[in-house]
Amino acid sequence: ETVSWGLPFSEALRRFGERIKTPLVQRTTTMVVKASEAGGKIADVIEAAAKNAREIKILQAERRTEMKLYLMIIYVAFFVFLAVIIALSALFLPKLIGSTQQAAIPGFSRSGIDVEEFKFIYICTALSQAIGNGIVAGALAEGKAIAGLRHATIMVIITYIIFKLML
Repeated sequence: ETVSWGLPFSEALRRFGERIKTPLVQRTTTMVVKASEAGGKIADVIEAAAKNAREIKILQAERRTEMKLYLMIIYVAFFVFLAVIIALSALFLPKLIGSTQQAAIPGFSRSGIDVEEFKFIYICTALSQAIGNGIVAGALAEGKAIAGLRHATIMVIITYIIFKLML
């Protein structure tokens, strides 16, 4: 059993698996090589390996489709959070600080916190939300938390732009 280049079939298949370097191909080629070395029916093993590879690809596609919904939910929740922060910072906070400066409340001393300090707190919480949500989004969508750095970067940029434009 040699291939046209003079290599044994098992060696050619082993080298193919090493060159491709994907877990699915390496697992499949290893299984076929072991069956070939054990003397089993290679055609049956190749057929079973092909069926297994197809099922794995179908499951991966289904997982990606289902995780897109969760990814969208994370982004929507993030935008709702930003909208609440903007509403608090632009509408509610100035009126609250203005009313506390006008009317002295008995038993309470004025703390001296101004709008800019609150805005700083808000941007810090928005940035931490962006990073946390991005990491979770990557972990859900691709199965790796490190993949969430892309989503976190997108959310941090959106946060920066929104805070620069709106506040």
